[in-house]
Amino acid sequence: MLSNFNLRRYNKYTKNGGWVFLDNVHLMQGWIPSLERKLEIAAESAHKDFRCFFSAEPINGAPFAKIVPESILQTCIKVGRCRLTLSNPH
Repeated sequence: MLSNFNLRRYNKYTKNGGWVFLDNVHLMQGWIPSLERKLEIAAESAHKDFRCFFSAEPINGAPFAKIVPESILQTCIKVGRCRLTLSNPH
């Protein structure tokens, strides 16, 4: 869950413009619905220079678990990272 300090910062940046980075949202499963609502409101009324970035990782043992709601994913630019495996070509 976001601390009061970070929540105030988020609110300030949605009003005045600024960038927010939320790290490891997969660890904040109880707060994700609140984030979803805040981003819906921000999409309608935030400052034109407001940006929200976040990172999430798959849950061990459940790589296809829905960590981030589809409504957020549909409005995001997604960047993936995958592990490269080198194989012996011989």
